Amino acid sequence: MSDQPLPDPKFSNPNNYGAVSVETLPEVAPSDPRDILLPSALTVPEPEVLVALPDLADQADQLDQSAQSPSRRRWRGILLILILGATIAAIALIRRQGESANPDSSTAETTLPNILPATTITVAPVSTYSVSQSYTGVIEAERTSELSFEQPGLLMALQVEEGAAIAPGEIIARLDTRQLEAQRSGLLAQRDQARAVLSELENGPRQETIAATQAQLAQEKARLRELQTGPRSENIDAAGSRVQDLQEQLELAQLQTQRRQALYQEGAISQEQFDQVATQEDSIQARLGAARSELEELQTGTRPEQIQAQQAQVQAVRSQLDELVAGTRREQIEAQQAQIQQIEAQIAEIEILIEKNILRAPFPGTVSLRYLDEGTVVSPGQAVVRLVEDSRLKARIGVPPSVISRLTPGRQYPVEVNGDTYDATVLSILPELDSATRTQTAILALPPTVVPGAIARLEIDRSQSTEGYWLPTSALVRGERGLWACYALVAIPGPEEELPRGTAQIERRTVEVLYTEGDRSLVRGMLQPGDQVVKTGTQQFVPGQFVRGVEES
Repeated sequence: MSDQPLPDPKFSNPNNYGAVSVETLPEVAPSDPRDILLPSALTVPEPEVLVALPDLADQADQLDQSAQSPSRRRWRGILLILILGATIAAIALIRRQGESANPDSSTAETTLPNILPATTITVAPVSTYSVSQSYTGVIEAERTSELSFEQPGLLMALQVEEGAAIAPGEIIARLDTRQLEAQRSGLLAQRDQARAVLSELENGPRQETIAATQAQLAQEKARLRELQTGPRSENIDAAGSRVQDLQEQLELAQLQTQRRQALYQEGAISQEQFDQVATQEDSIQARLGAARSELEELQTGTRPEQIQAQQAQVQAVRSQLDELVAGTRREQIEAQQAQIQQIEAQIAEIEILIEKNILRAPFPGTVSLRYLDEGTVVSPGQAVVRLVEDSRLKARIGVPPSVISRLTPGRQYPVEVNGDTYDATVLSILPELDSATRTQTAILALPPTVVPGAIARLEIDRSQSTEGYWLPTSALVRGERGLWACYALVAIPGPEEELPRGTAQIERRTVEVLYTEGDRSLVRGMLQPGDQVVKTGTQQFVPGQFVRGVEES
């Protein structure tokens, strides 16, 4: 068998010698340079270009003839690889020349950039802004009292319940007043008696009283004359007769006593019968002594002391009669009137004590708490009920001295209570500074629809001078180093023939937030008056992006 290699079928056709079409070349692998140099988005038509190549079959024959050893066969392979690489490079060069010769076709097939709509606002500079500060306080009732008694006592009645509305002066509770009422009744009787005496003094003495006094005076004078003239003989004789009679009765009584004593010792009579006789003897003995004294007095005559005493008695009765005849003196009437006033003062004191045992409402309000029940013995000052005047409410709010001057007594300011806003009127501003909070207290009147104890918030606006721009908070994006930024629309540099009208480009502007109020913020930084800033949807934009600005109405 011959060592000469068989001819390659690709080069055995004589018709392929000379001109070779690009389409008939071997298929290029994915690593073909055309895949790297040409964008996938572009489609470039391949022109029918014929490349003049040397007669590969003739060269192959020459190589076959000269290939008599392994080294020659190796060189033949290297030569084929070089020829194939040169062919590929020529094809790539031809395609590049075709693309540069037809630029319009590439531009026509290139897609336009994605242009998004952006809601914008036009910024305007401001020189001042208003800062709203909130100050809190507690709502209080106009008046709140722990009602109690001044006097101790037994709680007899408690006539109200918790939550009951009370009118001023209405009775709330009572203590036991029976002892005080008894004292009052006794004083009323004394007053009536004193008034009767006063009426008698004012009317003067009656004729019957004058006549009785005159008779008493005549009787006392007769006795005085009798004492002055001395005893009469008839009286002495009568006194002597009485003494003698009593002596005889005494002797008889003594004799009876002796007899009865003997009978008693013998047991003939009882002790009681014997005692009766002895007692009778003692009685007669006493009467006999009195009669003898009277007889001696009559026999010796009237003593001077008796005459002087009777004269004094006559003088006293005569003075009484003169007073009755002359009428009542003014001093007596005034003394009696003073006595009546004293009794009336005592009655008034008792009535005050009785009234203090009745607990009344000092002002209109509502019973908040009931501390005691009936039957309890209360002490002075012990709270019985808690009364709150909820018809008039006020808020006590502490405000710094630097801000308190913005409040004017009599004016209304908005106050928030439990999410509702009310117009509160400033009643007064306390002059002293609270040592704990270092604030001044403002007292504001509130309507009765709020509840005591709730928290009230007073909003006070204060003007600040600064240069800046108001932006919606939604227009801000986080920046570097604690700063913020916003997206402004700027004109596109260069020709814009291929972009729609109104297209702009996003530019990042660094700003500093000075103050935030609700959904807007006051900023300063890289902004100019009239700049258009993206208001919302900042998360879908990046610097350099093409947008179409839509001004918010």
